[in-house]
Amino acid sequence: MLPAVAKKNHLPRLDLPKFSGSPSEWPAFAGRFNKRVAGLEEDADRYAFLIQCFERCEIARDSCEAFENAGMTFQDAWKRLEERFYKKRVAFLGHFQQLYALPKLTAASSTALMRLIDAVETSTSSARQIAGKMDQAASAVEDGMIVSFVLSKLDEETAAQITRRLDSQQIPTWKVLRNELDQLANTLYYEPKAKPENIFRTERPATNHPPARTERAMLSATVLAEGRHANIGTVGNRNQSWMAVRRCYACDKTGHGSTLCPELRVR
Repeated sequence: MLPAVAKKNHLPRLDLPKFSGSPSEWPAFAGRFNKRVAGLEEDADRYAFLIQCFERCEIARDSCEAFENAGMTFQDAWKRLEERFYKKRVAFLGHFQQLYALPKLTAASSTALMRLIDAVETSTSSARQIAGKMDQAASAVEDGMIVSFVLSKLDEETAAQITRRLDSQQIPTWKVLRNELDQLANTLYYEPKAKPENIFRTERPATNHPPARTERAMLSATVLAEGRHANIGTVGNRNQSWMAVRRCYACDKTGHGSTLCPELRVR
């Protein structure tokens, strides 16, 4: 008997489905697995692939390994596994329980709407497959229940928007509602996104104040200098006056304007 590593290395690469142990998953899992291994003839190869599919379900993996070690044919082992992990009633009702467990949308988004549509499509199709009625069209009552359920999972704004678009004189169907949700999801996905504000913008926001003067404009400063001047003001017995004197900003001297400063002209 070949070692496990050598046996695994010679297997072709296949995109294998995974089984978590839920009976509701078994029909879809079984169909996908049988399609993947349809070209394999050796039971050992089928066993090897099936064990990989049970990575998420330890009890199923252990059962599969036990059947192989006991020398059971793959076909017989498959029947035993199906008896253990596929219960039609549990699987059928499990799909509706999964729908009821879906959270209510807080706001419409393309991702949330598409997930809701896919969940309803998957659960209803799988339930019909289990019931053996894949070709049977849904009745008006069944469609009405699905429509009512889906509308209850939408946020209030989206539900109101969709309801306004539906014909009030027509009995709603899941197909019509699904098309409306698809259209809304596509609109949300492809509509231009608002450009985010550039937080690294260097320009200052507009204000009603005049722009600050640059350093070259601030060539002079006004200072208060104490000087004696008659008839200006009297404090006690001493005449004092406060007069504004223009002082050059560049050389800090008086007697000339800043624009005439020799130091500034040299620069």
